[in-house]
Amino acid sequence: MNGADVGSLLYSRLSCHDIVTHISAQMKHVLVEYIVQSGSKFSVMVDESTTVSAKCTLIVYIRLEYDGEVTNYFWDLVELKDKTGEELL
Repeated sequence: MNGADVGSLLYSRLSCHDIVTHISAQMKHVLVEYIVQSGSKFSVMVDESTTVSAKCTLIVYIRLEYDGEVTNYFWDLVELKDKTGEELL
């Protein structure tokens, strides 16, 4: 690509999923470690959304100051069975 040798591409959707899952787990670990060690205050933002296929989802973000800048970090996407408050418990 553009004359750069980028190696071989992933031909398996499963391989790509495994890599993304591993990287996201490491990023979460680093973020939690930072919060614990720094004693930084943080907030959790939650938003409910419905996908195009009519599935209810809960989007979870962590908001904190990291390196002097307030930043939102995507934490998780949780599929809900229905839109009732009981589902969240």
